[in-house]
Amino acid sequence: MITYSEEYKKFIEESYLKRKLSFYERFCKIFSFVKFPIPRKTYEELKTEVKFLHLRVTPEEIFSSTILSSILILLITFLAFFLHLIDTSLFFSLLLFGMVLFYFLFRYPRYLSFYYRTRATSEMLQAVLYMAISLQVVPNLEVAIKYAAENLSGPLGLDFKSGIWELFSGKKLSGAEVLDDIAEKWKIESSEFSDALALLRASIMTVEDKEKNIRQAIEIMIEGTKARMETYAHKMRFPLSLISTFGITLPLFGLVLFPIFFLFIPELASPLSLAIIYDVVLFFIVYTLIFQNLFRRPYSYHQPNIVETEQIIKLRKNILIASLLVGIFSLAIFSFLFFSQKILIFSEKQFLSSMGMIFSLVLPFIIYNIFLVLKTSQLNKDVLKIEEELPTTLSIISYFLKLGYPIEKAINSSIEKMEKMESKNFFQAVNNKIALGSTLQNALFGEGGVLQKYPSRMLKMVMGLIVDISQASSYYLSNTLENISKYLRDALALDLKTKDILSQISYDTQMHSLVVAPLTAGIVVGLTVFTVSLFVYFGGSIQEMQEVFSTYGPIGSTFQQGFFLLINFSNLIPAPFFQLIVGVYLIELTYLLSYLYNEITYGDDEISKKNYIFKTFLVVFVFYFIVISSIYFGIKSLINLEEIAKMV
Repeated sequence: MITYSEEYKKFIEESYLKRKLSFYERFCKIFSFVKFPIPRKTYEELKTEVKFLHLRVTPEEIFSSTILSSILILLITFLAFFLHLIDTSLFFSLLLFGMVLFYFLFRYPRYLSFYYRTRATSEMLQAVLYMAISLQVVPNLEVAIKYAAENLSGPLGLDFKSGIWELFSGKKLSGAEVLDDIAEKWKIESSEFSDALALLRASIMTVEDKEKNIRQAIEIMIEGTKARMETYAHKMRFPLSLISTFGITLPLFGLVLFPIFFLFIPELASPLSLAIIYDVVLFFIVYTLIFQNLFRRPYSYHQPNIVETEQIIKLRKNILIASLLVGIFSLAIFSFLFFSQKILIFSEKQFLSSMGMIFSLVLPFIIYNIFLVLKTSQLNKDVLKIEEELPTTLSIISYFLKLGYPIEKAINSSIEKMEKMESKNFFQAVNNKIALGSTLQNALFGEGGVLQKYPSRMLKMVMGLIVDISQASSYYLSNTLENISKYLRDALALDLKTKDILSQISYDTQMHSLVVAPLTAGIVVGLTVFTVSLFVYFGGSIQEMQEVFSTYGPIGSTFQQGFFLLINFSNLIPAPFFQLIVGVYLIELTYLLSYLYNEITYGDDEISKKNYIFKTFLVVFVFYFIVISSIYFGIKSLINLEEIAKMV
């Protein structure tokens, strides 16, 4: 068995045992101070999920926190209702929210398990690839597991880190036992992954079949991933239609009916209850729909980790604070303008102020992402290009190694062959440090090393392997780099194939977020303004009917009272409030759809995701404001809305 340094043991301990608690884990620990008896069947189900997910909470804590948080919401709701702090409509809205929250929290471990399973499938090819490359260098399973544990950052990485920790603690005696456990755990989810791990394990048994087994393991994963992608692309059409119908079209157009609902049953409807139903309850429902279908994109070739560097982490904090301050300041100004006078059914000043409030809520998203992208986009492009060129650059270095050059001279000679490649700058920087007296390891990984300038998990993994085997013969190193180049070329081809298969899904998601959602929301607000204006207009005309009713004596008076009890025009929802409710829901919907698109399209490329998010928010809300303004001021040119509002 291989021995590990104390430094590496500390790394595994901090990244596995002492990793930060997730928000859900903290929530369970905070709201489980009152223990509730848990049914045996529920306990067993939760125990299985906790073990599977590596959660650091107990089934009792999960169950108790779910019960207690829901009870607290219900108690607060009933207390506020009996103290007449909330009306009937808000009371029922909060009850609905409490029930939805209870269901969501109770089912959350299962949703998390689904996320874990689907996200892990995206790492399976990476895991096999890392282990295959490692086994080419050192035919040792423990070393291969170590490389996988170091380079996998998602749920599957926790399984490998757990395996390493079990080797440290003596619970497992060999890497073969660790791989057997991982293969058994994922056998149902991905039989090809279990088969690939078995082949990798077999590769160290017989030297003559080593290359064949490793190659076959990668081919099994590539073919399995292609088939999985085609199935995923087919299955995603229905969830997207579901999200479009029940998350965009029906909810937003259903809002057009609310003016009528407010008119006839005012005691069961209020702006605040409508906001809770749409901006909280419906958000949870759409989030759940997306959550169950989001993380199925298998394998992302590109793995830049620019956002994880110390410099960018500090920059992110500063930009986040600045963007939030700008958003809060802007929101305070528009809120003051909004509430500085009595809320009217129609008020151009208040309507524009409500649009300004929505803009203020969107502003931090735009500022944060745009400044982060401006600071890191060029570096991100360079890293992506270097990763893409890696199969070619390794083949070039391999060629010079076959001529008998040592690795340092091979890198120096290879630079001339990389004339029009971005990789030239990377390897030139390495060569310059070597020329100044640094070792290859220090040039890459030391303080101020080149990999700090070009942060990438893939580059770190490949360069680490080159350093590890640089003491071997040039011929052996050449063959190893050639094999790594073949594996990476296959992985890059698969990444391009994946994007091609998912292109239609990506396009549909993009259309929903950029066009369908803002257009529908804008039309709904405009139609609602028009509908309410008609009701108010006819309400004013009906006021004249009172005189007609009064001329018929007691009978006319009875009809008059009954009619105005049935239709209460004073309870119409103000247009500015309505716009705020729709605008907040559009913010939530835009973020969820952007997140879905990013996961499908960009995988682990965080900077490209942020670039898409800020562009999407900018386009969506400019489009939304144009649609609203066109309809609103178009109606205003035909009807004097503010004069009509005085009739209420």
